[in-house]
Amino acid sequence: MTDADDIDGGRDDKGEGWERHNATASLLQHGLSETLIGAFEALAEQTELDGRPRFSERTVRELRRIVLCRSYANACLELGWWLWTLWRGGGADAPLRAVYMDHITNSRRALDAVARGTLRLPAEASVDGAQCSVSAGGEAFVLHLGRLPLWTALLELLVFIDPAVLRPTDTDEAPGAVANRLQRALYGFLAEHAQPLQQQRRLAIQLQWLGEQGGGDPLAAIDDARILAYWCDPPEGAQDVVRFRTVAEGFLCLREALQAGQRAAAAGQALAFEEWDEVLLASEDCEQWLDPDALDLAALCVTPRFLTARAAQALEPVARFPEAVVRLPLTLARWQVWGAIQARWIEAVKRRQTFDAERAECPDYRAWCTELGDWQTELRQMGEAGLGVLLALDEWVEVLGALVESDPALAEALRAEPQLAKLAAGERAAARLRLPALNQALQRVERALKGTTRAGFKGEQDFAEAEAYRTGCAALRSIDGRLRRLLEGASAWSGNFSADRSIVLERLTRLHAGDAPRDK
Repeated sequence: MTDADDIDGGRDDKGEGWERHNATASLLQHGLSETLIGAFEALAEQTELDGRPRFSERTVRELRRIVLCRSYANACLELGWWLWTLWRGGGADAPLRAVYMDHITNSRRALDAVARGTLRLPAEASVDGAQCSVSAGGEAFVLHLGRLPLWTALLELLVFIDPAVLRPTDTDEAPGAVANRLQRALYGFLAEHAQPLQQQRRLAIQLQWLGEQGGGDPLAAIDDARILAYWCDPPEGAQDVVRFRTVAEGFLCLREALQAGQRAAAAGQALAFEEWDEVLLASEDCEQWLDPDALDLAALCVTPRFLTARAAQALEPVARFPEAVVRLPLTLARWQVWGAIQARWIEAVKRRQTFDAERAECPDYRAWCTELGDWQTELRQMGEAGLGVLLALDEWVEVLGALVESDPALAEALRAEPQLAKLAAGERAAARLRLPALNQALQRVERALKGTTRAGFKGEQDFAEAEAYRTGCAALRSIDGRLRRLLEGASAWSGNFSADRSIVLERLTRLHAGDAPRDK
């Protein structure tokens, strides 16, 4: 992991080194599940019988570093030999007794226990100072007992993952086999609870590159121009830099990681809202921006089917990276417009076909905005159909709330009618006749429901639980708001298409033209 060692040292100054240190720490923390975060916190909070911490801060930091940077192979090998030594000398329950009953968690306690005879070592082991030499199957290994706190903390984490690691699988299990078993357990756990190693390394390289571009705050350094520049001229050792979409996605994920770190650092501090700047974006619906994973487009494509697969594909960047709608809208446009051209070029190369990018049909950024406007119309249609289902399910209050939120004229008309939310089913027809604005809104959602034939909207016999429509309608309103913000600011960046065209086509030619078949 690039610059991972900085995490242990820390910085007291507020200069460039401090910014880089905190950015790297944020990157390491990003993408971890609550389960894994809780496991590290539990290690830091463990105490001895006298109330002192069981593991020092340095030990916990070191464990976090080797685990999150996937450099735990050596520690697992050492722990495998240590467990084998304990099993060989004291039986299958020896690690349990040593760690949890005798509290042998450092070299001093280990040497004292050996001297007293309470820690029995096998005949194949000998102790010289703080070194324990062991041999098994003709292979010799030296255990440096000064690393015992790290082995014990790693063992605690592994026991949390799989309690069976405390016992050998059979009496003849070799130390190397023990170490491999420990690594497999940790690898499987991290695959579920931490971001992939390839993604982590890609973000680390991008973070390092940003620092080389001028230092300072890396979050502020991520802009549309730098993302394009990174793709056009990536640094040596950069990963996954062929597709522009991959590069853009990486920088947007890096922004998420850095923002998450800033939010964590600012938690509990008395900051005025407007002073958070990049930590929180002060705008309407900002609370929805804090959890971009809340919008699951795949879930919206199943019953009840709010979105088609084509709509989900077109809206993916906007749904996944709502903060980029305001901060990096040009990157989103490049993602969709030039990403599509590049995908077609790559497919042509795979099929051994020629591809003329200069003549290929390519919408400009304004045309892409028009397409988004069409999808926005469909979103609103399906959102109203969802409200029609809720109305049919007698979710009266829910329907009124959604209509008032999206229809200012109706909201104005209903301010004088607070009793509407309490009307019984038989009284609602009279209210509709009395309030034309309400009647028009309800007729609109009823027509929207009647006009759709998607799964889940065909009739009352097909309706799912009301919660499914309530969630779906809320998700569509959120996407609609993001599209509105993107399209409102389009005039400021959509004119960049002409300048981008020559830059992007030159880069695509360098990437793909040499692989294409030549005309004879």
